[in-house]
Amino acid sequence: MKIVFIGGGAHRHLPIIRGILDDKGIASDFEIFLYDINKTRAQLMAKMIEKTPEYKKSKCKIFWDRKLEESLEGACFVSTVFMPGTLLSFVLGNEISLDYGFIGSDNISFNGAFLALKGGPIILDICKKMEKYCPDAILANFINPVSVISALINNYTKIKCLGVCAGYTNHMWDLNRIIFGKDEENPDFDVDVCGVNHLSFILRGSYNHKDLFEILNSIVYSKKIKIKSLSKLWSEPSRKTIKKGLYKLIDIYKKFGVLIFSTEGDGMSHLYYEEAVNNILKNRKKKTLREIKKEVKNFEIMKKKEDERFFSFIKEELDEDFWENGWKKIKNFNFRKDKNNIFVKIIKGLSGKREKIVSSQPNNGAVKNFPNRFVIEYSQIIEGQNINPIENLFIPENMYGLISSISQHQTFLADAIYQKDPKILYNALCSYPINSTSRRAKILWRYLLEINKNEIPLVFQKLKDFLK
Repeated sequence: MKIVFIGGGAHRHLPIIRGILDDKGIASDFEIFLYDINKTRAQLMAKMIEKTPEYKKSKCKIFWDRKLEESLEGACFVSTVFMPGTLLSFVLGNEISLDYGFIGSDNISFNGAFLALKGGPIILDICKKMEKYCPDAILANFINPVSVISALINNYTKIKCLGVCAGYTNHMWDLNRIIFGKDEENPDFDVDVCGVNHLSFILRGSYNHKDLFEILNSIVYSKKIKIKSLSKLWSEPSRKTIKKGLYKLIDIYKKFGVLIFSTEGDGMSHLYYEEAVNNILKNRKKKTLREIKKEVKNFEIMKKKEDERFFSFIKEELDEDFWENGWKKIKNFNFRKDKNNIFVKIIKGLSGKREKIVSSQPNNGAVKNFPNRFVIEYSQIIEGQNINPIENLFIPENMYGLISSISQHQTFLADAIYQKDPKILYNALCSYPINSTSRRAKILWRYLLEINKNEIPLVFQKLKDFLK
């Protein structure tokens, strides 16, 4: 099997490839191609992978210096992991979004919509090459907003695209923390899911053949929930964020009767939007443009140091204990073996094993009475080249309006990108379910056009014609 990682220098590929090569049920004679515009990073990642015990025990071959076309030729699986556009434009977009009462993010937000305008054309170009060199390959797209990209590729190219998210394993942590008080990943929860990426709901579930909701109800309704202390593997700010998310997850479950699949802040906040915005503003210090630029520069310096630290391990002698437990000592999850990662699940499925996954795709009959071309996130079974939805999927009735609006918003964004049509872009932005027809929304869109003017197709500047 030939697999290609575009953006192959990203640190997250190390635990993924370890997870793939560790699975005894998969043939280990992979050809792995790491493609990155920064060839040095791809080369370093290849060297790091070669140091792992999983690679040394495999018959795998790894390549990092090939052109994109050569990397793609004959591939069975392709993944895309990179952030389009500049970090500065993204951070500015988040800051200005808050100025006008909106949450900024890389997914379900107006700033996320403009990120799609930057990433969409890049992915379309990759898929044109895939249509020529590997038309039957599965594309697993990690670039946010993954739902928009999935709608774009599936509705407008011949390539099968799965929009995937790191949040796929969030429920394995969250349910384990709430039910068992353990701050560790537990893959034994079996769930069926439907919604939109960052705001999907667990429809049914079990744990060791026991009904998940019966177990959960016995916990959340029997006494006041107190989340136990979290591992020191997390930073103090991370522990606070995780705890807040868990308590909000429980609160939403009690109020609405829905259990969120992946506790991502920008998705959850749509169930208490004004409160979420006010909480951010309460602790926010307004920054000048100069301060934002300095913050971005400092972040880029920090990332460079993280890069140097990560790849410095290539020069060290790393024993079995390091590869098993070392990530805990250095507090870097990218050195662990990630068997439950969504990429690992997909590749196991493509190899012929029956795997349940969750990804974003056009509905295509998965949910009855929902437009087929509208993008949603839902549970599927992958076995070889066959990918089919779980039976009896639905969107909870009290969430239908919200989810269908977000789905329409994301599908229309994909239409606008492909057709390069500012009018469709206007309709897409107006489909967003939170204050999209307000004056402040239209002012924000003008600012986002200005911030991103050198990074999005010029035609979208004509959006201004619809904002008068």
